[in-house]
Amino acid sequence: MAKTGSTAFNTDRSIFKSTLERAKLALGSDYFLVLLTCHDSFEFELYSDDGLSHDTQDRVYHGLSLFPHDRWITTWNDGVAHFYDGGSENRLVAELLGTIGCQNALIAPFFMDDQGFGYACWLWEKPREPGKDDFMKSELIADLIALSVKAYRNKKRARERGDKLAALLKLSTSIYSSLNYTDVLQKAINLSMEIMAADGGAIFILDKDKLLLRPIVIVDERYKEELSSVTLKPGDGITGRVVQAGQGIISNNSDTDPRSVQVPGTPVDKESLISAPLTWSGEVIGAITLWSYSGKSFAKEDLEVLTIFARQTADAIENAKLFESLEKAYEELSATQEQLVMAEKLKALGEMAGGVAHDFNNVLGTILGRTQLLMRKYRDGAISRELGVIEEATLKGRRSVQRLQDFTHVSSRKKHENVDINKTVLDAIDTTGPAWKDTAQKMGVTIKLHKQLGDVAAMEGSHEELKEAVCNVILNSVDALPDGGNIWIKTFMKGDKVVLQISDDGIGMDETVKNKLFLPFFTTKGKKGFGMGLAVVYGILFRHQADIAVESAPGQGAVFTFAFNRSLLRTEENGRMPVPRSSQSLSILVVDDDLGLLAVIGDMIEFLNHKCIKADSGRAAMKLLSQERFDLVITDLGMPEVGGWEVARFCREHSPGTPIILISGWGAQLDNQDALSKVDAVLPKPFQMDELKETIERVTVALSKTEKINIRLT
Repeated sequence: MAKTGSTAFNTDRSIFKSTLERAKLALGSDYFLVLLTCHDSFEFELYSDDGLSHDTQDRVYHGLSLFPHDRWITTWNDGVAHFYDGGSENRLVAELLGTIGCQNALIAPFFMDDQGFGYACWLWEKPREPGKDDFMKSELIADLIALSVKAYRNKKRARERGDKLAALLKLSTSIYSSLNYTDVLQKAINLSMEIMAADGGAIFILDKDKLLLRPIVIVDERYKEELSSVTLKPGDGITGRVVQAGQGIISNNSDTDPRSVQVPGTPVDKESLISAPLTWSGEVIGAITLWSYSGKSFAKEDLEVLTIFARQTADAIENAKLFESLEKAYEELSATQEQLVMAEKLKALGEMAGGVAHDFNNVLGTILGRTQLLMRKYRDGAISRELGVIEEATLKGRRSVQRLQDFTHVSSRKKHENVDINKTVLDAIDTTGPAWKDTAQKMGVTIKLHKQLGDVAAMEGSHEELKEAVCNVILNSVDALPDGGNIWIKTFMKGDKVVLQISDDGIGMDETVKNKLFLPFFTTKGKKGFGMGLAVVYGILFRHQADIAVESAPGQGAVFTFAFNRSLLRTEENGRMPVPRSSQSLSILVVDDDLGLLAVIGDMIEFLNHKCIKADSGRAAMKLLSQERFDLVITDLGMPEVGGWEVARFCREHSPGTPIILISGWGAQLDNQDALSKVDAVLPKPFQMDELKETIERVTVALSKTEKINIRLT
């Protein structure tokens, strides 16, 4: 790569300063670098935190600039983070580590569409092993850096366009009084006809992709409709010849001029014609063509004036185009900023909600366990009914917590499969039928649901999660139709995207509501709503990498459009044979630092005719595991000093073959795929006695089959 200059890495460094320091703190590294490259050149930029001296930056920059361009592209083109030590054979990594004097590096690549690609680099002076969250954090931070760089570059481009537009506006004449593209063209044709005393005229603009000239504005009361359908190739007719040659033409007998082309549907009348090219930056972008059928003949001086005017018109046209591009760029920047703010808000709320959900699950676990034990011990009708009320309320609380946890995690913990979105929609319609049909009719209103399901490709995802998202959007539409109305559901393909569109003709919403629509706990329904429905929808669609668009205005209904990537998975058939029940009495070690929950789990296990040995800490569990052997170990995940993973690892080392069940209040936030590589089953809190019984039976029977169990509570 060619060097861009000794101060390249200092250019606009202030924008990244805060990001660089936070990224370094996030992984606890000694240094943090960002390398930015370009697709269409061999140049790159280097940014670092304040810990790296300018001299070291110069040496790193010089060393990396000696590597060939293809080495940069192929080194980390798999899109995932990589961890390296001092003995790495990767020359780029060795250059970084050697120059800075570090032992380890974590490199996370990121892509910026057509703006190039880059690498986020964390470096440590002392040897270390990567943490289990380091890769996920690094890739997330790399993606955020990519968004920041793109936003900055877009802003820079917009600023440059604005400067250029401001310079052009200094040359303003009467046609520069508007920056609306259509207004500029209309004023230009009217003014040119006035100057030339013409009876009609049109401005033709060249479509560069199709190489066709089309009239954009026409002034001719007699044959405007016929002229509107005209298309010319460069070289066809007088206007086409002007565009092809870049020089104006006068034809005072165009009705007999062999160069002219007769417009279909118009009579052959005596006519004079004058045409001048619209030239901008040496390139012909179209032509102004005027005509007279009242006997006027155009002179050479007319062509000179029209040519000068055409140049000014071309400048004004390009000015208007640039202004539209500038507006679009600012809109994109605003949208990007809103997305970043939204992501940060959701991240903060997600972390808060996740912690609350974890603690609440432990409380619910104790209540649910004790209630179900009492229900099995006391069969009295009145007591049983009261306990049933407690059980139902606890299970309702569990479902609410699960919805919080579904919102909090940003990547799907469920295994994705090929999903038929049409089937998902039909299932969601059936599920929500009581709301939009039965309940609505009881209230004296009629809601009609119309479906138009197209022939769409399979998409990759979770059927259950997507069904929940579709149900929530349908129910949101039902709430927006207090007096009845219509709901439309469509599926169709748009390019390679599978598109789901749900719309209604309800009360709609203003911009303020629309901007807060997906925020958790935001509701316009008062006491009737909890504000989690559309927040869960956002979380599900975010995990499915769907494009989300919402269009709405007060009194005009709402349109929700979701675009998904088509699936690249092969269809697999999976079947699960029923697991036979085991009636064997087991010796089970239960580990949990929550004494109330530990006691209730122990009582549940003993009620199931198993022997229960309790340990109130991970350290106590390790001591017991080193002294005796157990048929099964059930351990909590989050415990002080020695956590569930350490207990599981100790059990694997000292008692290989003993099945392990991991219980955790983190529930849906836990990466089950990773967890099942370390334990035999995952059981989220709070769990019912039947779920505990089933899990125990499955892990003990599945032990000989090496089957991993993932219990998902519904």
